[in-house]
Amino acid sequence: MSARIAILGKFPPTVGQVSTLNFWLAIGLKRLGHDVIVCSDSMSTVKDAVRAHTDESLARPPAELANIEVQYADIEDPTLYLPFANIEFTKFLSKSFAALKSFRPDVLLSHYLEPYALVGHFVAEALRIPHVITHAGTDAVRLCSDEAIAEVYREVAQKARRFVAKSRIAAERFGAALDGPRPAPYFPPSEYFQATDAPTTFRSLLTAKFGLSKDEPIFGFYGKFTRGKCLFELLTAFTEFRNAHASGKLCLVGAPLNNGLNLAEDAASCRILDHVSIHKPLPNWQIPDFIQSCTAVVYLKEAYKVAQHRSIVPREVLACGARLIATDESLLGVPEALKSSGDLLMARGPDVTRSLVTAMAIAAECKRRPRQTDELSHRQLHQDYICSWEKILLQATR
Repeated sequence: MSARIAILGKFPPTVGQVSTLNFWLAIGLKRLGHDVIVCSDSMSTVKDAVRAHTDESLARPPAELANIEVQYADIEDPTLYLPFANIEFTKFLSKSFAALKSFRPDVLLSHYLEPYALVGHFVAEALRIPHVITHAGTDAVRLCSDEAIAEVYREVAQKARRFVAKSRIAAERFGAALDGPRPAPYFPPSEYFQATDAPTTFRSLLTAKFGLSKDEPIFGFYGKFTRGKCLFELLTAFTEFRNAHASGKLCLVGAPLNNGLNLAEDAASCRILDHVSIHKPLPNWQIPDFIQSCTAVVYLKEAYKVAQHRSIVPREVLACGARLIATDESLLGVPEALKSSGDLLMARGPDVTRSLVTAMAIAAECKRRPRQTDELSHRQLHQDYICSWEKILLQATR
């Protein structure tokens, strides 16, 4: 049974976990024969910092993207309407309403409460469309810190045909049950995220910039530049590594969030700016080339500001058969089988910086060859993610 499915949420060109989940879900549903439309506010001015820079020399997006209708809310000066007015929410609502009124979906999925489920609630009620909402527990506490706002979220969640709580916290906050079909955990598509020892374009770009020697180590990080990801500790550890080995580069792909960390200033203060490359965010389908360019990808979290946050970064790195340096907290949610078979170095102990220096030295000493991965198993894990959502959405139409 094919269906007409609408997704409201973050979507490329913005980067981040929710955008990635929505992107590959839309591609997967299209491959299963469904008609898919996406409505997003990704062109909003407040998201300038987290929009990806597409490098034409790297991988191309899946061909199916050309056959998915994507509607972005228009960007206009709000003072054209009323002084001091902020009508971005209304512009997104009006764009989504017009697009879905024409598309006539069988079911509408809103991924994240603010603003997507609120917009989805209005559209679903007006057009009489079954509405499915999903929200992780990660931001539920902050979103519900104001009880009056929390009451609105609960009302919207309870009016939906199905609220898919991804955690106990989300279920408790929004009065949702944890029974019924559950979405399988996300796993990246093996057509992009796979082991390879082929030369990478991204390393060639870094070689042109730095004049890298053949075996010079590259340590990488990608994601939002936020506190709790031990980025200053990473810069400090890399400084100590450089002082000891007089070799190596650090490549950071991402952007600060809400005027957060200024890593260029921090690198300059550590006197290693000449050995640090800071790149704008890349679209998810170009991330594997970056991963394979690195001697090791470093992804640390200690007392991260978002409770129960389960990042997709470790899964993507290990799916590529690449080496990952991680803390226990940054591995939350990663399947045990993937951890046990992956090329994994741990930064543990009371002094994260010191243990990170040690892990970097081990990574640099061991010439990296991509670990062979179980591509068949990985393909099935990705398909399980897509098909589990397909089941939930089709069930909502009955």
